[in-house]
Amino acid sequence: MMAMERILKRKKTSRAAGLEVSMGQDGPFSFEWMVIESDGNDVSIKNSGGGPGAPDKDAVNLRQGLPVQLVITGKGVIVKRIEVGQENPTVETVLSDVLPNARGQDFFCTWIEAGQGLLIAAICRKQPVDDLVRHLEEKGLLLTGFYLGPMVTGNLTRLAGIENGRITASGHTLDIRNFAIIDCEATPGAEAQPLLTGKEQIPARSLASFAAALNHLVQGRDHEGTVPKGIGHGRDQYRYRNKYVTLGKSVLIISFAVLLINFFLFNTFNRKYNQLSEEMSQHRGLLSTHARLEAGLKSKKQLLERSGLANAGRISYYADRLAGSVPGNITLVRMQVHPLKKVKAGEKVQEFESSTIVLEGTCRKSTVFNAWLEQLAGLEWVENIPGFTYENDKTGNNSQAEFTIEITLRQ
Repeated sequence: MMAMERILKRKKTSRAAGLEVSMGQDGPFSFEWMVIESDGNDVSIKNSGGGPGAPDKDAVNLRQGLPVQLVITGKGVIVKRIEVGQENPTVETVLSDVLPNARGQDFFCTWIEAGQGLLIAAICRKQPVDDLVRHLEEKGLLLTGFYLGPMVTGNLTRLAGIENGRITASGHTLDIRNFAIIDCEATPGAEAQPLLTGKEQIPARSLASFAAALNHLVQGRDHEGTVPKGIGHGRDQYRYRNKYVTLGKSVLIISFAVLLINFFLFNTFNRKYNQLSEEMSQHRGLLSTHARLEAGLKSKKQLLERSGLANAGRISYYADRLAGSVPGNITLVRMQVHPLKKVKAGEKVQEFESSTIVLEGTCRKSTVFNAWLEQLAGLEWVENIPGFTYENDKTGNNSQAEFTIEITLRQ
């Protein structure tokens, strides 16, 4: 049981299928299939079947996206132990040792290591296998693994607790040493025995199909050699499908997390909004009073700015300087600071001339008036003198002239 747990810790999927097809010289002779499932602690057989010929009617049990591991056995497969003189054998060297003068384009060839310098190789003609693979793909099977001969049954040694001994499967007897296959002999007349793995007893006829499916579950190592093109397509399709499924699950998890975060944020902000709305309704009267007072303050400030009273300190200084500059021959009668603008007919709003001082008075000599006017224009805080009047007394009874001077101050 401990061996089972150690193996299943490496599983990559929960369900897989194994399909063993016994090939004759002219094509499929019989087949056995099995679907197994793992829950991470044990392996259970979910379904199985078999019969003569090709698995046409049974193909429906192997569809639904199940990864199917194909095992080719029978008289159409030659299995032989060979010696190799190089560390990395090639298909050509292995094929020539098993079947001299055989061409690589005509045969599939796979092998496993069987000790120092030894291989157990299996070969089979390509044409019937390619036809079978194409036929199974048309039936909707997703082929992801390929094995020649019964050597895949060696995956059951640790699961069944066979450290040293023999396993008979698919017309061959496998010699086991230290849980590894060291030899494989054809024994057509030998009777295969079922194996007990955990809670399941594997039927003798289904050892290869069970072992192939288990190899997929535990991510076991594939046999070296060549495989049909359809197997490679099936592997790519299965790999991409798993990537899409994984990506889809990731997107769903991320989307759910984002929605959950949005919910918490919305809930927090909504609660805060309701709290602030309640406080605002309680203080609405204060806000209204504040707005009214602020508007009144702004209006008064604008009035002061328009009237020039905001600069009352400077205006007083300028008025004092102007009064002190009046010559002795000139009498200052009136000084207007920020006088009213002339209002047009129909207008009721009165405005002041800001930064303006108007001087009115009398003068006996025009030369004194002109000199004083030039003195005023030269003051640094006087912007300009936009206008003035100087009129003599028209009655002739008075030798004094009346004047008006409008002075614009610098801002």
